[in-house]
Amino acid sequence: MSKRYIGFYGSTYYPNGGAEDIMIASNYIEEVEVAIEMEQLNGLYKGEKKWKYDWAHILDTETMEIVKEYDKDYE
Repeated sequence: MSKRYIGFYGSTYYPNGGAEDIMIASNYIEEVEVAIEMEQLNGLYKGEKKWKYDWAHILDTETMEIVKEYDKDYE
């Protein structure tokens, strides 16, 4: 069964990507958002937000559009 939303993340300097950059797939956008936000919180270092990835996207598989984008300065 297909999931409606797919969360991807990665680094701009990482040349490979695609399916290997999938973080989570869910029918609920909120679940994907929480997964991305939890990954961002896991990157906290010495009280500063320091995300270990340069970007994250949420793809809607019904429209094939990126419905939300995050970058390394995400707060």
